[in-house]
Amino acid sequence: MDSRQQQLARWCAQQIKQEKLTLSVVSGDASFRRYFRFQHQQTSYIAMDAPPEKEDSTSFVAIAQHWFKAGIQVPEILAFELEQGFLLLSDQGDELLLSQLLVNGQCKLESGDHYYQKAFAALSQIQALRAPDNYPLPP
Repeated sequence: MDSRQQQLARWCAQQIKQEKLTLSVVSGDASFRRYFRFQHQQTSYIAMDAPPEKEDSTSFVAIAQHWFKAGIQVPEILAFELEQGFLLLSDQGDELLLSQLLVNGQCKLESGDHYYQKAFAALSQIQALRAPDNYPLPP
């Protein structure tokens, strides 16, 4: 475990009022952000490490909070410390859409249509939202 991961683990433990916790790696993304998962009292959480010298998470926090309040299915931001680049998020699980579309290696088109309809509905809802007051978006 590297020093940032140790700092993140300590910070998350403070947020949920625990002495210690263990972070396990969740797949990363195409940036400098890293994601970890931990369990506490039957609840799973995601810890995000976004080094502030490489990632400015201000927009991520503003937009995610705004969309969550509007009912868009995004993780809830439970705590954040932008100076350190640490975020504590609700965990939406690790089941990929692909697993819902395939049965015995064959694509179920009717499932795909269902998920595309849900995605288009969410996109329409996002388009109808005003920009967050604390982070104006370009038109």
